[in-house]
Amino acid sequence: MTTWAYEMTNEQLIQAFARTCAASGVANSGLVVDVMGPIHASEARYLKSVLLARLEGQKPPFNRRDLVESKSLQAVWSADGARFSATPGPHEIFRVHYEGNGKWFLEFKDIPEGRLEAPRFPAEEFVLVCAATAA
Repeated sequence: MTTWAYEMTNEQLIQAFARTCAASGVANSGLVVDVMGPIHASEARYLKSVLLARLEGQKPPFNRRDLVESKSLQAVWSADGARFSATPGPHEIFRVHYEGNGKWFLEFKDIPEGRLEAPRFPAEEFVLVCAATAA
């Protein structure tokens, strides 16, 4: 996806979400072997969070490629319980997920994916170190 999902028009976002859900469904149906299946499912969950944020009129607290670090410079636990060490330095944001009720989670470019998908960390635990520059 070249355009950041939060910058897509409603039409583009709905089309991307529909395509990704369809690809995920086919990949996980057993009718087609697709090594990209898990990627489609992860992308569908991400686009769903963008749609939810848009419907609730919420704006992400950070942008893609922003550099953030832990407020306390201590380890931060991910939403699924995987440990993440916020030190020694900043981490680049890959995706920003919204789960409703003002809850935002961050996915980092430099943190490897877990068994099923990349770990997500509570956005409120982080502060901006350096804003991304326009590409």
